[in-house]
Amino acid sequence: MAPKLRWRDPIGRETTQKIVKKLLPTWKNGLQDFQLDIVTPTLDGVDGMLLTATGDGKSAAFMIPILVLQEMARNPLEYPDLPRTSKSIGLVITPTKGLSRNLVKEAEQLGISAFAYCKENVADARRMAVD
Repeated sequence: MAPKLRWRDPIGRETTQKIVKKLLPTWKNGLQDFQLDIVTPTLDGVDGMLLTATGDGKSAAFMIPILVLQEMARNPLEYPDLPRTSKSIGLVITPTKGLSRNLVKEAEQLGISAFAYCKENVADARRMAVD
């Protein structure tokens, strides 16, 4: 039977904050409202888009769902019956190699296995996709 709760429901939002505070104790207040507003629909499988200033915390939009799902997979009995998966994957497309390297480093510091794959240009990427 599929879970009846959604991450966007109050219990899902509370669970998200609980997990964030547990895994990231330096984030004493958990996620900011705008982060929670993008993270919880993402956990429900809903596509979204976030546009904010540099340094506002956009990385949380794709890293926190992975952390939440990893935590729930490790400790399933500690959390309500919310949608979950045993394997979580995030794909991030960045405009620069430097940003990719920074995001990989940040993800690894959070305990997320990450790597960067870079092609020099779109033509190389297309050729790679065809091969």
